[in-house]
Amino acid sequence: MNSKGIWQLRKITLYYCPWGGSSEYMRTFIQHTNNGLAAYARRNPQVVFHTYAKKRIHPHIVGEFVNGHKIDVSVKNQPWVDIEKFMTRMRNQVGRHEKHQRLAHFPLIPSVQGTVNPWLPYEGLPKAEFGEAVDGELERLPRA
Repeated sequence: MNSKGIWQLRKITLYYCPWGGSSEYMRTFIQHTNNGLAAYARRNPQVVFHTYAKKRIHPHIVGEFVNGHKIDVSVKNQPWVDIEKFMTRMRNQVGRHEKHQRLAHFPLIPSVQGTVNPWLPYEGLPKAEFGEAVDGELERLPRA
């Protein structure tokens, strides 16, 4: 995603194992010319792409943003279509940390007393002022 005309994703690094089974789809994505990494790089010239082959690691993608924030996504045993989706999702991010959104409290069991609504008329309730007796109750004293 661009902010004020500047793309926020600067660099994508693809790590994979040259012989590991979990990196099979990543190797296919890198070597495929029509729908692979080369075609994706042509569609996104604003991003720099690097590939690293390391032994005994699971494949993962590291995205580096303009503000220095890095995102690491594991693509272990993911088909190359999903790898491209992960990179597109990373390209469309702004690169900031996500803030926790507080959700409203919705209980599973509704209240026995009912919901509070200030616009409901309370006609059946006794109306008493301070200092008056209601139905034989003691007089309410004003608080000091």
